[in-house]
Amino acid sequence: MPLMVNPYLSQFCFKKIAIIFLIFFFFFFSSFICATSIFRYKSLPIWLLRFTPLDFYVKIMDTSIQELKKTKQYDLTLDILDALISQDLFRQHQKAEWYSEKSLVLHKIGQYDEAAQVLLDGLKSDLPEEMKDVMRTRVELTAKYAEEKLKTELLQYANKESTLEKNIRGVYLYKQPME
Repeated sequence: MPLMVNPYLSQFCFKKIAIIFLIFFFFFFSSFICATSIFRYKSLPIWLLRFTPLDFYVKIMDTSIQELKKTKQYDLTLDILDALISQDLFRQHQKAEWYSEKSLVLHKIGQYDEAAQVLLDGLKSDLPEEMKDVMRTRVELTAKYAEEKLKTELLQYANKESTLEKNIRGVYLYKQPME
């Protein structure tokens, strides 16, 4: 006779177990990063970094951010985002999204000036302009709640026009279809 399990209970237990594993990965990742191990990883070619254990840990932590936000564990979410932003070797194409997520979490817990400062740090960093466009959508929302000095500085970045396809001038040829 099969064992009957309450679906809500099993989902609740699965989330708790997943969070425990995530905490384990986070502390393992934090303790694993040291100067010698990072130096060893920096000597690898870029295409090979994708197959290293640290890249898998970073990917696990990156995908867990949304689940942690759903369970309202904002302290652990901020710790993970700090660890992801501070490292400069793995998944750098998502760094702008991490800045934006950290700003969103800080905004949710009511730390508006810190959220604005995180966005300013991201916009002032050496990320390419295409990546900074991800943060510009959050700039106007965060600037409403920030103090005046941060607000004016944020709005300077919000007004930068990004290169969109609709802004490129072009010559259009209108041809009639042949019958």
